[in-house]
Amino acid sequence: GGSVAAPEVTFAPSSACRSAAGDLLGHPQDLALRGDCGPSPADDGNGTKKGGVCLAVVLPRRGERLVHCPLEEAEPAASPVLERAVGRSWLEDRGGEPEDEEEARASAGLLLPEELSALTTAPCAHGGASSAGRQGDGSTDDDCVVVATSARRVLLLGAVAGPTYAGAAPALPQLVPRRLLRNDHGTVPGPGSLALLQGRFLGVLDHSTSSLHVLDLHMGGRRAGSWRLPGAQKPSSPAHQRRFSALCAGGGAFFGLEDSDNPSLWRFPAPAELLRAA
Repeated sequence: GGSVAAPEVTFAPSSACRSAAGDLLGHPQDLALRGDCGPSPADDGNGTKKGGVCLAVVLPRRGERLVHCPLEEAEPAASPVLERAVGRSWLEDRGGEPEDEEEARASAGLLLPEELSALTTAPCAHGGASSAGRQGDGSTDDDCVVVATSARRVLLLGAVAGPTYAGAAPALPQLVPRRLLRNDHGTVPGPGSLALLQGRFLGVLDHSTSSLHVLDLHMGGRRAGSWRLPGAQKPSSPAHQRRFSALCAGGGAFFGLEDSDNPSLWRFPAPAELLRAA
């Protein structure tokens, strides 16, 4: 019998978001997906395609807003570029850690302000279908995100109406903290460190230990468990850890992208206790 080729994942650039959002993106720090981002929908027989728009929610580095833009070319009216201002008054003016070696050298001996370091989307409502929809502060389920910071904090942010002034254009809705989910995480959660499983369980990747910490958003961010990712120890070299650079979730599993020059994508079925509770 012949050998079976290993499955592959192919990544390709998307010009739609860049062409639609332009300079709003700046230097992206992290991004997440929102909307109908599954396989391309089939034609419904009337010349139109079923399904909604897949949007990238982009966090520019040291940005003051999130940019929502389409990942596929579409009519401008069907996929407008949206912005959400991020309130920054809650970020501490010290306590941040450098994001890389270059920043560490440049900031030696200096106090660094807290900055946003990672992002994923999340529903605002945490009580099931009955609590979905518009919230008491005017936000909707689509308005919330989870962010991590360079001070090793993880928070749920929700949108509130911006301030209005007579004679001025309405201000953008502003994202502000709703809940502190985790404080003093082991290392600064970098880009790709956050992933949401089944709309409830937030996975936070600890790059330094190849560990996955899971928080239950339906229980206010209560710790649901911590697991060492299988395969973190290399059989060929037990003294060296296999590290993972990014995390995503779907289909009852977490997926970890290996941190290497020739990375593999690993699938980790979610623990049974999480699937039973979801």
